[in-house]
Amino acid sequence: MEAQRFPQDFDGISAGAPAAFFQFQNSFFHGWNVAANQRPDGTAILLKNRLPLIHQARAGSLPDAFRRAGWYPAKSVCLSVL
Repeated sequence: MEAQRFPQDFDGISAGAPAAFFQFQNSFFHGWNVAANQRPDGTAILLKNRLPLIHQARAGSLPDAFRRAGWYPAKSVCLSVL
């Protein structure tokens, strides 16, 4: 806003995030996602059609793990504060 109101205060304006080299950062990030999901022969490890199977396998595991460990968060609440 200051640059719009007082343009004489500036020699130039660098908009965005000049310190971040997003072209490299984004290309590395997306490239890593592809490389990390490949077997040595180049075939994909996780495919979109396998995701429901993974979700079903993981759906009940965390709550069950907490019950098996005997951890009940409600017992950890300090009632004097409530």
